[in-house]
Amino acid sequence: MSAIRFLTAAAMFCFCITSVGAQEVIISQSVADKLDKPQKGEFGKLLIDPKIAESQLVHRVPPRYPQNALIAKIQGDVVIHALIDKNGHVSRVKAEKGHPMLLQSAMTAVSQWRYEPFLLSGEPMEVETSVLVTFRPEK
Repeated sequence: MSAIRFLTAAAMFCFCITSVGAQEVIISQSVADKLDKPQKGEFGKLLIDPKIAESQLVHRVPPRYPQNALIAKIQGDVVIHALIDKNGHVSRVKAEKGHPMLLQSAMTAVSQWRYEPFLLSGEPMEVETSVLVTFRPEK
């Protein structure tokens, strides 16, 4: 990745992160104000880096491996786009990519995940992120 593309990508995800109390992510208002157009996600809310979102994850529900997918020996990654509400609950999910036999199970699991709230100037806010769910049969 060229330096210019890297800096552009970094600016789009340029958040001032501070740990406070229960490890809430705080997005500095001065940083948010400097971005001409903060990147918005599919649901119209601020899009955050998946690594930042994962650092806030407090409750993960593993997906159930669909029996038909096990029989067919289907495995792989599913990417889910998630809207996280002000309380840290996943309020909407949308499949981005993955095998059709695995999508519903991944969406059901991710919709039950919980995050620490994301704060902007001390106020909780809705954010969006992408989530990777991996399906591998147990040996």
